[in-house]
Amino acid sequence: MSESLFVDFGLAYQKGEKDTPLIGQTDVDLPEIVPLKLNATINYAPSQSLTFKAQLIAASAWEDFDSDNGEQYIPEYGIINLKATKRFDNGLEVTLGVDNVLDKAYAVSNTYKDLTLVTGGGDAMLLNEQGRYGYVNVKYKF
Repeated sequence: MSESLFVDFGLAYQKGEKDTPLIGQTDVDLPEIVPLKLNATINYAPSQSLTFKAQLIAASAWEDFDSDNGEQYIPEYGIINLKATKRFDNGLEVTLGVDNVLDKAYAVSNTYKDLTLVTGGGDAMLLNEQGRYGYVNVKYKF
């Protein structure tokens, strides 16, 4: 868009099925297939020593999932991440950020019978990603 304002953009669509279901199963959906995922970032760099980023990560609902192997429906989601980085002349770099600014509950990975980490009375539990969190990174180059 300009020297100081630019966009990073990625869009992925996946659809997959097994040629034949596993023995004793009928579901032909492949596991871990997010149908549509968007990653878009607006970058603003008013100088070489200062950058700002606003990122949107969104995915459509998992409606075709491998239910025979414990996967479940996952609703669509969209989250916003913000980050600012300042580089100083002495080699110091400081980054401040907030991920999941709107504190949305969402999951990016489905369950699978063989990979269950937590159970709650028989059914495999879907684990959400963490809520809103902030961070500070300090880096020194010499």
